[in-house]
Amino acid sequence: MWNLWCTRNKLVFDDIQPIVSTTVSAVYAQLQVLQRAFNNTISTALVRPTHEVCWQHGDNDTMVLNVDCSALTNPGKA
Repeated sequence: MWNLWCTRNKLVFDDIQPIVSTTVSAVYAQLQVLQRAFNNTISTALVRPTHEVCWQHGDNDTMVLNVDCSALTNPGKA
């Protein structure tokens, strides 16, 4: 949580764009520490490994939307 808070503050107050993969890796490393501390009782079912993606532009008459298929915090239509 501290790592996420610091990353968010750098974005909001210092206008420093975070590298998402670095932040996710740090959070995942902290989760692994917690798992060892609590004898692996923390589920990693919701943790997906990161992977690099690149944006592909469409033709002039095409709109491209990049999504991760998730609407976990959206109670309405996604």
